[in-house]
Amino acid sequence: MLDIEPRGETTVVRVIGECDFGSRDALTRTLAEVAATGVPRVIVSLDACEYIDSSIVTALLQYRNKLRERFVLGVPEDRRSIHRILAVLGLHATLDVRPAV
Repeated sequence: MLDIEPRGETTVVRVIGECDFGSRDALTRTLAEVAATGVPRVIVSLDACEYIDSSIVTALLQYRNKLRERFVLGVPEDRRSIHRILAVLGLHATLDVRPAV
């Protein structure tokens, strides 16, 4: 499930629950729609997300490459399984992971 929250010059896309291959298309579609608005900053928040798989990591990388400095990934410290996946792949810096949004 995804929640979109406009905050002035920022749009927060909050991922809720488990996010895997079955939800990849919805995430990709949502990120494309948000990116098309031209909003200066897009935050993908995983504060309510329990799990991501490699297909979601790939989608996040695609939008990080597309949006560049406009993209931020919010992953709270208590989401250890998500941090572990990103650490194993060496993607914390690439995805501009921040602890809170």
